[in-house]
Amino acid sequence: MIIACADLSWLWSLKDYWYAVVSAVIGAMIGIRWTIFDFKRQRHRQAAKCLSRLLGCLNFNVERLNQAKAQLQQNTIPNYPLDTAQLNHWISQSQDLLSNDLLRSLDWQRYQLDHLSSKLVATNQLIVQANSYSGTLTLNSAYTSALILSVQKHVDTILTELPPLIEQLHEHSRSSKSS
Repeated sequence: MIIACADLSWLWSLKDYWYAVVSAVIGAMIGIRWTIFDFKRQRHRQAAKCLSRLLGCLNFNVERLNQAKAQLQQNTIPNYPLDTAQLNHWISQSQDLLSNDLLRSLDWQRYQLDHLSSKLVATNQLIVQANSYSGTLTLNSAYTSALILSVQKHVDTILTELPPLIEQLHEHSRSSKSS
């Protein structure tokens, strides 16, 4: 009876070990390089998405501010808040992407939008309460006019300060796409 044995002579061959080590090192280097490349690509894609959404939030709020400005010119107080929750999220997500000065300016504008939203809610509540006591809807009182003027000034201030920041974000977005 003949018993066949596998040829195990390669176990003693330094040449085969050398090829195995070189193959493993080359494979590991390729895997590491690919992982680094893919990580950078994903990070770049996430950064572009973050900046795009941040710009979208800012543009949405500018549209609402323009709408509010038109309503205020007709002595109507807007009864909707501005979108600052989403803006707050995207500002915090972009902390590694933007300079400290730009982040500080964006956060200041987010605060101003929050402040204006609160002012709109408070003004609407005051007008509703005042009109419920008088029984008629009057917006011509001196106090109401002062409130409307205050809100108009706030809207105008934000509308002059926010577009330059949006332009800075556009420039940053364009420069990050080219690199």
